[in-house]
Amino acid sequence: AWSIKLGGHSAGAQLAYWVARRTPLPIDRLLLVSGVFDLAPLVDTYVNAPLDLNMEQARALSPLHDDLSGLPPCRVVIAENDPPAFHRQADAFLAALAQAGVPCQRVELPDCDHFDVLERF
Repeated sequence: AWSIKLGGHSAGAQLAYWVARRTPLPIDRLLLVSGVFDLAPLVDTYVNAPLDLNMEQARALSPLHDDLSGLPPCRVVIAENDPPAFHRQADAFLAALAQAGVPCQRVELPDCDHFDVLERF
């Protein structure tokens, strides 16, 4: 029997989430590293210039605002020196996962940041 574990880093964490959410394949576990789970805070920043999202679109495309029920167990990894916004997003997403009854775990990796966190595995 196959065991499928799916993961992603930064925007890739959001992509891994959406694959797990939409695929008919049985994903057994998600590993989401320094993820962007809520696009709404980006709407009024320069990051949104190429995206051109309005608030309604940002919320619709954000895992944090999706129906999280039925997801496989999730490990949400955050780098100790990630910017505070990444810590807030990870904690808000973990709270939403827990509220939806999804088994989840927060892992904070010491002495690294958004750009070298993957080297710590």
